[in-house]
Amino acid sequence: MERQVAAAKARKRDLAKEGRSGGFQGTKKIHEMSDAEGIVVEPIFVLIFSLGFIFSIFILHILGRIFH
Repeated sequence: MERQVAAAKARKRDLAKEGRSGGFQGTKKIHEMSDAEGIVVEPIFVLIFSLGFIFSIFILHILGRIFH
């Protein structure tokens, strides 16, 4: 019985070390590659500029309809 308890504790420790403890880990960076070339862009930056671009196209279409 003690051997099973010790083995279960060891497995739990190993899972916790690897970051797979079952809890939510929202702060863990998944897309980080240190050997990649080029600029590093955060996902929130891409999201904000994409929405800004879509909004600017929307405004240009409205202005085109008004002044045409």
